[in-house]
This record gives sequence, C-alpha cells and structure tokens, in this order.
Amino acid sequence: MKYPRILAAIRAAKWAVTPITLQAIRDTLSARLTGHLPAMAGEMDNYSEPDGDEIETTPVFTFIAPGVASVRLHGIIGKNLSSLEMVCGGCDIARVEANLTAALADSAVSSVLLDIDSPGGSVGGVAEFSKKISELSSGFGKPVLAYASGQCCSAAYWIACGCSGIIASPSSDVGSIGVYIALVDESENWAEEGYRLVLIKAGEFKGAAISGSAITPEQIALFQADVDFIYVQFTSAVRTARPGIANSTMQGQTFYGPRAFDVSLVDAIAPDAASAASQLTANV
Repeated sequence: MKYPRILAAIRAAKWAVTPITLQAIRDTLSARLTGHLPAMAGEMDNYSEPDGDEIETTPVFTFIAPGVASVRLHGIIGKNLSSLEMVCGGCDIARVEANLTAALADSAVSSVLLDIDSPGGSVGGVAEFSKKISELSSGFGKPVLAYASGQCCSAAYWIACGCSGIIASPSSDVGSIGVYIALVDESENWAEEGYRLVLIKAGEFKGAAISGSAITPEQIALFQADVDFIYVQFTSAVRTARPGIANSTMQGQTFYGPRAFDVSLVDAIAPDAASAASQLTANV
C-alpha cells in the first residue's frame, strides 16, 4: 500500500496549490488509511505499475487550428510522478515539458497553446519549467500562449508566466499567488491515545514536524523562511511577466475570469480554446 508514503510527502511538501485542493487530497488519503473510504472496484488498490511507455496513452499534442498545437496541463502539479499519482489526478510537468518540446519541434506547428486546468501543486521544478517554456519558445522561434480553460492557480499560474501571454476563459479561476506548508501537530492526540514519540536523531531540525511530534516555534520559523523565500521567487516571476502587477493581487486569492483581466493577471478573455488559438494566430 502506497498511501502512507504519499500522505507523508503531502505533509512535508511546500505547496503552491489552492487550499481546498490540498485539503481534499489529505482527507481522501486519510480516509483510505483509516478504512473509512474503501477503494472502488478496480481502482487504485489493485493498480499495477505499468512499464515505461505504457503509462502514456494519449497523444502528446493535438492541432486545434492550422499550425496551432494544443498541449494539456491538467491536474495537480508534481514532477516525475508515479503512475499511481497520475491515476490520482496528478500532472507530471516533466511529461508536459516533453510534450511541449515535441510540439514546438514539429515542422507543422507554428505556435502552441498550453491548455491549463490546474489548481497548482507542489513547487518542485515549477520555477525551472516556467523558465524553460520561455527558453523553448525563443529557441524554436514559436510563441507559446497559456489558456486558462478552467483553473490556472498557484503553481499553474507560475508556469503560465513563462508563456508569451495568458488568455482565460470567462468562467476560469486565476491567481492564488502564494506558497504554504500545512503542518499537523498530532502530539496531543497521541498523548490522549497513550502514545509517545521517541525520536532518535542527529541534527537540530532533523525530523521536524514528523507525525506525533510537537511543532516548536523554532521549527515554524524554519519552515516560514522557506515559504518566504519561495514566495519571493514566485512573485518575482509574476512581476517579470506582468510588470506593474499590484502587490494586493498576489496575496493567495483567486480571481474569476473577467476579474483576472481587470487586475492584469491575464491579457484577454476567450470563450474556448479555438477562440484563444485565433488570438494566438493573429499575434504571430
């Protein structure tokens, strides 16, 4: 059973994701661990890990207009995800990068629409991928436009900032610019149940926030420093892509499509990918 490992990773990760999404992930996995949410027939508990290329079952990109390729970035963002994590709704940015590179390298492609519907995810590899998009676009001499078809939040918006521009659907949610770590201090619950953690370690902060331990002010300060550092990286990327963006826009809130345009988080509103592709073609 891989749920405990995944739940441990969730508790320790630095997140750029909407809080409701992270809570849903944690609640689902916790329910599975306690037996309150049994797996559906044929679902993940009986899932076998496919090998290599068997994991990828969909085309790497599709054409939505002459010369315009669409690459999907849908789901909760992570890097080098397992097939189990992909089945759980994960989006592996390493695969998205490979798909984007394949699209840009195709001689029939003159521009690419990165179709985004993601609440964000863990921050690992996100800054690098956002920068890579810009480098790939320049290297191939082809624009890459982000289209927020649904959610374009947190890490997903950070990635979108590497594109040539951002278009949103009228009913999209955009923004959620912020970073956090969600820790759980279970020490009192453990004590009530008669358990006491004995942590044998070397290093002042080794094992910090491990399940069953009390979270100290010093540990909180350590995690806060990491969050603050990543937040500066995130907001700097946004300001580079969108000069003049207001600080009040980057406080973790999301904006409905037209409001996202009003606060300069997106460049335009389009009802669907085809309309966004038309705008992309017009700007090529």
